[in-house]
Amino acid sequence: MANLYGILMARKRFDPTVAKDGLRHDKKAKILIPGGLTHYSVVGAAAVSGLGSNAVIPV
Repeated sequence: MANLYGILMARKRFDPTVAKDGLRHDKKAKILIPGGLTHYSVVGAAAVSGLGSNAVIPV
C-alpha cells in the first residue's frame, strides 16, 4: 500500500492535473529505482496507477 501511495504522489507531482484530466499520453513518466530495491509491488503500483508496467526502470 505504501508503494502505491508513493507512486500516486509521484504521479501527481509529475502532472498536477492528472487527478482531474487523467494521465496525458504526450507525457511519459519513468520511475528510476536503484537496481537492488526494485520490488514487484513497485512495478504493480505503477501499473495500477496508470503509468504502465514499463514505467519502473532499475538503474
